[in-house]
Amino acid sequence: MIWGSLVALGCAAPFVVSLAYIWVDIFQPQSVAPTIAAMMPISMVTALAAIMAYLLADRGPPPRLGLLTMLLVAWAAWMTLTTTWAIFPDYAWKKWDWAFKTAAFTTLLPFVFTSRIRIEAALLVFVCAIMSNVLPFAVKTAITGGGYGQQLGLVPVNGGWGGEGSTLSTYAFATLPLVTYLLHHSLIAPGRGLMRYAYYAAPALAAIATIGTFARAGVIAGFVWAVLAWWHSRRKIALIFVLLGGVAAILPLMDEAWTARILTIFHARADDSALGRILSWQWTWDFAMRNPGGGGFDAYRASYAVATRPDGTSSRSTASPRTTSISRCWASRAGSGSAFSCPYSPSSSLA
Repeated sequence: MIWGSLVALGCAAPFVVSLAYIWVDIFQPQSVAPTIAAMMPISMVTALAAIMAYLLADRGPPPRLGLLTMLLVAWAAWMTLTTTWAIFPDYAWKKWDWAFKTAAFTTLLPFVFTSRIRIEAALLVFVCAIMSNVLPFAVKTAITGGGYGQQLGLVPVNGGWGGEGSTLSTYAFATLPLVTYLLHHSLIAPGRGLMRYAYYAAPALAAIATIGTFARAGVIAGFVWAVLAWWHSRRKIALIFVLLGGVAAILPLMDEAWTARILTIFHARADDSALGRILSWQWTWDFAMRNPGGGGFDAYRASYAVATRPDGTSSRSTASPRTTSISRCWASRAGSGSAFSCPYSPSSSLA
């Protein structure tokens, strides 16, 4: 409905078709309702419509070629180049297909959004698309209490851009600075009357959704946002009391499972999920040092790591198929356990 409304409005104001593309790209209705993807490639159709609307009805004096546009073009060229030597070419070219198109279309945006009103409209669509995914998480958390790994969003799986808890809770807080800007400076939806309360509700929705996902990444993102909000606030004393009061009111309501998972932030090696991420970061650093040209999209599939926990048991972290190829293993000491990571090489294989 929203997509159709934006496309229809594009008949009167052609730049609105580009807003429809932003909505599709961020909200991803084809993931929320897979039947849409079966009916038509909505993302490609919207992108082509936006390009045609600009070329035929909205073309004006082109903006000065800026650094951002040149970087976008260079980025698209670089991702194409690195895909030619990708470790897993089948996976890499499949991801390149949509990543390149997204980067290429993004270079069009400076030509379309050339005024304050247009840029603000893009920000509003972006924020609304984000919050359309956050809102169901918050509502279901308020009703059910949430839980780790549960499907709380509009996407019918616990994964992807709009369904995976850590991703959603992180970008929910990352969007709040834009909400603050719109609250104080928006011309299209000024922060007066009911709109003021809608803007004020955004941090609460982000916090409730994060609680429901049991996502440690979201808790860290919330802490960073709170620090930055306090730093830029003119009422630092009042805000710190509000933030501390909110935390004091929420913590007693959390069950033991939530508290236990969040506390693993300070004891990462005791939790397989957190430990796996640390080992993956170590592998990524080593891989980048040895391969400055990269390994193409999905190079992470070559990662494999094993670590010994403080209690002596082992933890395996791998994102690759069962027959990942490796050449050598390096060991490093971290805390009281050893971590081993085996980077990829086509010379030998691990069954």
